[in-house]
Amino acid sequence: MLAFRRSDLTAEDAASLDAHLGGCAACSAAARREIAVDSRIASAMTAVPVPTGFRERLVRSAEGVQRVAWRRRVAARAGWAALAAAVLVGFAGYAWWTKPTLDSYAAGNEFDRQIEYANADVPAWLKDRGLPEQLPFDFDFRMPTFTGTGQLHGRDVPVIMLVNGPHVARVFIARESAFHIQPDKLIDAQTSRCKATIARQGGFVYVVLYTSDTLDVFLKPPGQKA
Repeated sequence: MLAFRRSDLTAEDAASLDAHLGGCAACSAAARREIAVDSRIASAMTAVPVPTGFRERLVRSAEGVQRVAWRRRVAARAGWAALAAAVLVGFAGYAWWTKPTLDSYAAGNEFDRQIEYANADVPAWLKDRGLPEQLPFDFDFRMPTFTGTGQLHGRDVPVIMLVNGPHVARVFIARESAFHIQPDKLIDAQTSRCKATIARQGGFVYVVLYTSDTLDVFLKPPGQKA
């Protein structure tokens, strides 16, 4: 009961407390002692002298703490901004340094590497590269023929190119183990600019792309077939 303060009680509880204190000498004396202690504590607290300028120093100290925290936040944001800028500059520098220089001689040499032989001895070229000399199609290599390398699904593979008038055929040769082989993907196909046919023979796959209506224009005439 003595732990309560009147401000913590409802009007009904306060009236009951007053009635009890009026009839109970022990509780009344305890309540008076508690009130006296509270009064002395309050007097002691209010009697403590506040140093001159303490309030101003306290305000300046709080403002100083706020300024330090603000500077730290600004510095942190500036640091992240500088890091982001450095990353962008580094990426731009890398892109600039790794960008190839356009060079006509280099382009010509690259073409020479891709087209190794013109009017080549195709069987000898195939043999030199460990490829089967017998192809699944009986091409007529008397027409202008070029050999070299070309890109097939992102891989550099040997390629034979035949030219017959306005039409061109390219024969890409690769080991079957270099690709995923799915029979339903090996059907003849036609795009807006060429036709494609694929043959498999002896562990190799032959992808033929040609611009004519039929592959026959690149094959030996019937009377000259081996």
